[in-house]
Amino acid sequence: MHLRTGIFPSLLLSAFCLMSSCSHYRMVELGAFPYKNLYINNISNQSFAPNAQILFNSQLRQRFLEKGNVRLVNDPSLADCQLFVEMVDYKRSPLSRASDDPGRINAMDYTLSVLVSFYDNNKDTFLIEAHRLQSTEPIFYTKTGDSVLSDIKEAEYRSIPRITNDLASQITDLIYGNW
Repeated sequence: MHLRTGIFPSLLLSAFCLMSSCSHYRMVELGAFPYKNLYINNISNQSFAPNAQILFNSQLRQRFLEKGNVRLVNDPSLADCQLFVEMVDYKRSPLSRASDDPGRINAMDYTLSVLVSFYDNNKDTFLIEAHRLQSTEPIFYTKTGDSVLSDIKEAEYRSIPRITNDLASQITDLIYGNW
């Protein structure tokens, strides 16, 4: 009998604490993004990533258009804010080597690093300055005849769109994640 009277008040107290702890929490909607017009500067390729900046630029623009709460403009003077992206480092790192020939690589990691800056034109200040992001894509391949070098190059060209697509998602998450 004493156990029953102790359970009811503790359940009531638990329910009250649970209800009141979430009452002050409010989700921020993406519509609350404070900028209406965005200018995306041309992506600068200071790395040795092969032919990546044009594809990366279009993927980044597509990501912002998919979100739908900012308008892309072609003139920085018409924009509320500007986005700067610079590809700074591109690395090829071996993951595994062949057991019968240690000079032959079976897998590579392709890593691209970028610096992202977000500039507020109205306040003339950087909100995000030189923030480093990176994406890595592991590529596995096998020896197919004597054309190992062409297989490596083909695998590298296939990995670039996946790397830049991941970086475009990271950049939009970084920009929208602050609001």
